[in-house]
Amino acid sequence: MNGTRAKLISIVLPTLGGGGAERVNIELAREFLRMGYAVEFVVMQGGGELIGIVPEGATVTDLGVPRFRYTVARLRRYFASRRPDAALVSMWPLTGAALAACKLAKVSGRIVVAEHVDFRGAPQLERLSRAFMRTVGRPLYRLADAIVCVSQGARAALAAEARIPTELITVIYNPVRPPSDPLPIDDAALRDWWFGADVRLIAIGRLIAQKDHATLIRSFDRVRQRLDARLLILGEGPQRGMLERLVNELGLGDGIRLPGFKHNVASYLDAASVLVLSSRWEGLGNVLIEALQHGVPVVSTDCPSGPAEVLEGGRLGTLVAVGDADALADAIAAAVHAPVNKDALRRAGQRYEPRAIAEAYVALLDADRAGTA
Repeated sequence: MNGTRAKLISIVLPTLGGGGAERVNIELAREFLRMGYAVEFVVMQGGGELIGIVPEGATVTDLGVPRFRYTVARLRRYFASRRPDAALVSMWPLTGAALAACKLAKVSGRIVVAEHVDFRGAPQLERLSRAFMRTVGRPLYRLADAIVCVSQGARAALAAEARIPTELITVIYNPVRPPSDPLPIDDAALRDWWFGADVRLIAIGRLIAQKDHATLIRSFDRVRQRLDARLLILGEGPQRGMLERLVNELGLGDGIRLPGFKHNVASYLDAASVLVLSSRWEGLGNVLIEALQHGVPVVSTDCPSGPAEVLEGGRLGTLVAVGDADALADAIAAAVHAPVNKDALRRAGQRYEPRAIAEAYVALLDADRAGTA
């Protein structure tokens, strides 16, 4: 501590939307506060689905960045004014902009950047963005006191794309809080519909191209030919209209629901037969960890990267090829009938407990601890 003042950790994010990286940082903030640090979320745009679950004691500063090109200037003013003891910045290209802003503001605190996706598949590196990272990624990342990736696969991808040595990147898996007693499903009509089938499938994730819910829906069309099943897709996003049209085109309106974003996913997971992840790419795949913690069988695409690491190469769940609706359907049907050791799944999920993971971040963020880490 600096006298009686708690050290300030600024957590810098694009928004507090309902994505995995945002949830990770909220969990970290909760642990940082418990450890005696002050925490301030710094977002480029205010609002977002997770604003209501920011832990008590943390503050939120909205920089109101209208377009990305203003990001460096706004962050420079913030860092020059607040002078945090440390900053944790997530998600390229914000990570690069924040490093440039810190350099311009002559920040003395430690700056840690964390990347939550595998850049081999993520659209952040399409066309000009890919050339931009390859041109400036190496010098920008070298301004960081530490670089974190959330899986071994994501580390390998970042090292290749930004042309930085792998040994400069630390892998820290995401914190996922073990389930407590879940609240009951508050939507009676949705609950009654879902429990009206023998097999209850669940997918959790934003309705975006990355999650490839279209392949999941086509796969479910095949599953329904074999099983009395229903599919619940929790999340919101720009592909809602397209996905709803696909559901209608396939005549699956009685078998699939897309009720939007839900804070209390634990209550839905507790009632699920199988969790399905159909992503084209990930960083780690937090929903897989949540499913393990609830003892729920998992079927996932073997996308870059994360699922193979979380599921230990298929030992803890089934891995299938990306975009293969037939293989996904076969795996779901097999998982429904396979015996499951729920206790073994829950034990595997315990290694993502937030307290130990927050300690790993603090070892990088706090100069006093970093010197002895």
